[in-house]
Amino acid sequence: MLVGTGLRLTQWVHGRPLWLDEAMLSVNILGRSYWGLTAPLASDQAAPVPFLWSVKLAAALAGSGELALRLPALTAGIAALLLIWLVARRLLQPWAAALAVGLAAVSPELIYYSNEVKPYGIDAAFAAGLMLLTLRLLDRPASRPRWAALLAAGLVTALASTPAPFVLGGVGAALLADPVTRTTRETRWWLPACALLWATAFLLVYFAVYRDAARNAYMQRFWLDFFLDPRAPGLAARAGSVFGLIFRDLLLGTGGGWRETAALGYLAVVAIGVGALVRKRLAVVCLLAVPLLAALAASAFSRYPAAPRLLLFAGPGMILLIVAGLARVTELLAGKLQRVALGIAGGAVLLLPVRDAVTQARTPLEREAARPLVTWFLREHQPGAAVYVPGRAIPAWLYYTTEWNAPDTTRLHRLAATVSSTGPLFYQRPTRGGPVVNEGDAFVSAYCDWQELIGIPPGRGPDSTGRRRAGNDPGWAENEVRRLHALKAPELWLIATTYELSEPDPLGPALVAAGARETARKTVAGGYAARFDLTGLRSRTQSALP
Repeated sequence: MLVGTGLRLTQWVHGRPLWLDEAMLSVNILGRSYWGLTAPLASDQAAPVPFLWSVKLAAALAGSGELALRLPALTAGIAALLLIWLVARRLLQPWAAALAVGLAAVSPELIYYSNEVKPYGIDAAFAAGLMLLTLRLLDRPASRPRWAALLAAGLVTALASTPAPFVLGGVGAALLADPVTRTTRETRWWLPACALLWATAFLLVYFAVYRDAARNAYMQRFWLDFFLDPRAPGLAARAGSVFGLIFRDLLLGTGGGWRETAALGYLAVVAIGVGALVRKRLAVVCLLAVPLLAALAASAFSRYPAAPRLLLFAGPGMILLIVAGLARVTELLAGKLQRVALGIAGGAVLLLPVRDAVTQARTPLEREAARPLVTWFLREHQPGAAVYVPGRAIPAWLYYTTEWNAPDTTRLHRLAATVSSTGPLFYQRPTRGGPVVNEGDAFVSAYCDWQELIGIPPGRGPDSTGRRRAGNDPGWAENEVRRLHALKAPELWLIATTYELSEPDPLGPALVAAGARETARKTVAGGYAARFDLTGLRSRTQSALP
């Protein structure tokens, strides 16, 4: 546990810049009141209100920087290790319990989401906590204090964790699967009360917070490949990819497509673990496996995407089942062979995650490093400069250019709404089906001592089938040159953060072709900034477009 805590703290202290998803959520959190966070969020975001409040409280106490915003996730990530250890001790032999917590300690996904302004790692901590309380109750099903503790924890989880129905379903299945617990008098009263309160709490949260996100047409397209709808073509290939990604992200990390294929081997190990635990206690299998199975069933009805980060709540259960499977295999051997097998099995499952954890500790991952780009602009731009920000970079731009002690909430809300899925400049807009002509003239404004111009979408977003277009709509770059020419600014700063650096790239060559001169450039992980002298810029008329 100390190693796992150290790995998480190392990532936290590094304080990597916020990337797109974190920036979108952070702008919501910092730009709203506590009461305002109970309303549907902007930028197509959704998160449990207690999580939002915890992040806002951390920012109020420790400032609006990345370290403060990630404190709730870090705390939950460290707590999850302790909870997994306490659960593993109840279910496994000492060596197997140590292996389970070791896997959790170096899990690439659990480490990463211990340092992300997102609730996925907190979901895993809630799941592990409910496992522990359920196991304690299974030991003494007539204990009213243990029932009360489980009821209270389940109520908090229903309010504070999006996948709560799946986790609580596993708790209920475990209690009903245990013959002693099922027939205890207290169960007849407490279990219906728990189910009623938990369901009521979650439904209230769903209709107040989650329903808009669940109906979001763009998010439905975004997650299309992670819905295991049996009616859709290619189910077998999609399911194989989903399971490969789940176990790869949890236990192997990134580093080549072969890891996704190799990760499918964990399905067999999980199956052996299920078989081993069923012989001992069916309730335990229900507790560990039902949450994931319930989420997959929801995915089959296109109600919950089977994406690795959204299934991280099932991570503790999967780790315990994997270790139970390895333990069962080694039990079939005797004497020295068993000890050798233990060493080989432990080393095999720990090798890649340990290597990745060490690598990440030395050189922490940065997905989209907007902070140094914005810092460079703020330090060196001329008064009156124009800054061009593609829609995808707007959330990070807002986070790093806003004075959070006295934020301009009008600007925050206006720009966030403009580039959201229902906004006029949604950065993931699909192709227009034709050329870009005279678009976006209204989306320029003055702020501080510069002019902000939001990039219009190039038409590369996913269509109704979830597929993306390879190139930009014709006339897109020429339209943007025309808009920049109209500003009459002495210089231009282009600031882009994206996984697809080719997305904004055509603008640079188009500017140079129109007479601008690039004078400086900075490239970082997942983004770049470029400065242009616009004194020679000439506009290309739309009539000249092919």
